[in-house]
Amino acid sequence: MKKILKNAIRCNKCGEIIVSKSEHDYVTCKCGACAVDGGHDYLRRCASSQDAYTELSEVEEQKTKIEVVAALIWDKDKFLICQRPANKARGLLWEFVGGKVEKGETKEEALVRECQEELAITVEPHDVFMEVTHEYPDIIVHLTLFNCVITSGQAQLLEHNDLQWITPAQIPEFEFCPADIEILKKIQK
Repeated sequence: MKKILKNAIRCNKCGEIIVSKSEHDYVTCKCGACAVDGGHDYLRRCASSQDAYTELSEVEEQKTKIEVVAALIWDKDKFLICQRPANKARGLLWEFVGGKVEKGETKEEALVRECQEELAITVEPHDVFMEVTHEYPDIIVHLTLFNCVITSGQAQLLEHNDLQWITPAQIPEFEFCPADIEILKKIQK
């Protein structure tokens, strides 16, 4: 079911829709041109001028869309999977090593950084194995999985709960993040 938000504004500069969900919220748009400040029975709009934003009486809540990259790393007939930490969203599910693309990074740069941060390995991204978009209850993920090789380092558990090298036949033995399901089907072919 889609949630309807009231008393929202759309920034006319960056297009972001922002809402103050409580009297304690102070929320700015991405570009900083507009903000909403929750009050007791009203919503204050903070902007340099009235034409900086557009009033929206009702708007469907927008899920955050994130760009994510991951590495498909093979060692002979086995590929690397990692178990998410218990305290994170989708905790203890299995995934490919990777993470969010930060502002100003290419997908390849983000993947190299994430592999260093999470496993202390340096990877060389090659071609794209597959791209998928998956909608979770809280976010929409666009995932790009690259074929990669490890150029230096030995995988260490810096962030994940566990890691395994598995064959495609072993995939059913692990519970993966839903965004990875279509990718795993392709690997099993």
